[in-house]
Amino acid sequence: MPELFGMHAQIISEKETEANTREYSKNINEELPLMINVLFKLTYYVEPLDTERINFKNYCYDHYEQVPYTFSCLYNVFVAGYYNEVMILLRHLYEVLAKLRYFYKHEDKLQGYLEGKKICELDFFKLDSDDTFYRRDYSYLSRFAHGKDLFTVFRTEKPNHKKFILGNHFDKEYTDFFFMQIIALLYGYLNSFVLYFPQNDMHQEKEFHSRYMKTLKCIEELIKWHKENNPKSVDWYSSIEKFILR
Repeated sequence: MPELFGMHAQIISEKETEANTREYSKNINEELPLMINVLFKLTYYVEPLDTERINFKNYCYDHYEQVPYTFSCLYNVFVAGYYNEVMILLRHLYEVLAKLRYFYKHEDKLQGYLEGKKICELDFFKLDSDDTFYRRDYSYLSRFAHGKDLFTVFRTEKPNHKKFILGNHFDKEYTDFFFMQIIALLYGYLNSFVLYFPQNDMHQEKEFHSRYMKTLKCIEELIKWHKENNPKSVDWYSSIEKFILR
């Protein structure tokens, strides 16, 4: 009986994909981990919290403690070529980002929500009466998260996606797409920190504050480059800017 594809072969394919991904982009191999590292350290500079009651800052703090681990997991599955799983994690991170911005503007609704009062998912994303991101981009990501039929393109062979392939494989097009998605999300969380915690004491640690500001500037330059070199991306950025800008 011939040896069938299994975990050993899959682990080999992961390592090969990761090596190819790291070789492909210095930004992915060197800069992206440093950006996530800044996110890990942000909560050291949160202003004092009121632990006697649930409020918006407590809610934010809980998410900012968790989200670096989610980004770390996202980074690992991304470089290893788990593209379908990347889609699921992207959706989660967008949802949290949208909820943070929603409750920043509607803190009066947070207590009820945490006690089980339902809020329509669309409401979290429909800021300024614009639901473009929800209808187009978030809906697309949700198809992967909910296991909708025919959304298995990352396990099929291009260009017609009719034949299934075994193992993980590096793909330049998918890698570029996911990198900019991750960059935009990182910017949203890093940039919004000072909005949610205006009394943070980052400025007292000059070295870290400098790293934080340089990271934001680096991401802004990447986004600017992306807009200039991929004009179609401008429309996408316009739909997410309400979540990632202050």
